[in-house]
Amino acid sequence: MFQSTRSTSETSSQSSGNSQGFRIKRSSYTRKSLDDPESTESSDNENDFEPFLKKSWDIYSVSPLYRLDYSDIHLKRCSKWLREQIVNYVSEKKKDYEYLVQFSLIKSLKIGGNKNDYVKVEIQSKSADKTSILYEGILLATRERPPKLHPAFTYLPTLMARCSQDSANIVHGLLQKLFDCKICKSHLTTIDFKWLIAIFCTDLRVSKPVTISYTNRFKDEKNAINLEIPLDSSNKIWNRVRGENGENLTVTAEEVLEFHSLFNKIIEKYFEINVERLHFTKIKMYNFTVSYPFKIQINDSRLLKELLLFQGEDSIIFY
Repeated sequence: MFQSTRSTSETSSQSSGNSQGFRIKRSSYTRKSLDDPESTESSDNENDFEPFLKKSWDIYSVSPLYRLDYSDIHLKRCSKWLREQIVNYVSEKKKDYEYLVQFSLIKSLKIGGNKNDYVKVEIQSKSADKTSILYEGILLATRERPPKLHPAFTYLPTLMARCSQDSANIVHGLLQKLFDCKICKSHLTTIDFKWLIAIFCTDLRVSKPVTISYTNRFKDEKNAINLEIPLDSSNKIWNRVRGENGENLTVTAEEVLEFHSLFNKIIEKYFEINVERLHFTKIKMYNFTVSYPFKIQINDSRLLKELLLFQGEDSIIFY
């Protein structure tokens, strides 16, 4: 049976200095860039998203960063410190490489109500004949800073990162030390996937099918069940669920649960598979892929913005 954990008490705690955190309960979600063509979020900075499209990103949650100063001098000091620490982790075989580390601000990119500039961290390795990007990370926020957060902390609770797992372990460990923060990999729950399917797989402007992957155990992709479902089927279900509320941009938890109740019956009818007790592992459309634990690859700026807004609403709030 479905469990609407977003609309019941769901808490999570992490720490940064003396701050504490809790996870917001979701009983509804208002779609923004997908449905509202007049929204400033949908048109003002489309080109600014180009560097982040058609790439695979892992999503992390970040507690408030202590003493992060946006001045050029401070960012250069951070770059120098991180480079020195990276060199200490390099094996003897890599000593001939030069490492370039840069903290920079992304001032033109804004999503939601947060007014802070986003911070980009990039690490390159350079040899005589090759330059490679070892790490690329974007620290961002999509909502306003919590009013009770201490002024010494900067609120950028979402991290998009592109790197190997070894690089992530090293760099994130150093960033935690530098800013006295906590960086944790975000995990999509079954309820998260249900919301995402209801929000993204009912887009009438998309005619190509969606592939949804299920498994009976997390991290068991070899035994995943991949079902290709025409979007017009999900659209018909969504229209039936919403009825007169079809023009309303706000989606409720009750609508999501009703949608999946009907959606699962269609799957059982045509595929003879009961997916009620299975776990979601991936949603894949022609321009949008989200997979467990939380990896994304998106080719459309409005889809990327909507996903980050969705994730940002449910991220940890610290005070």
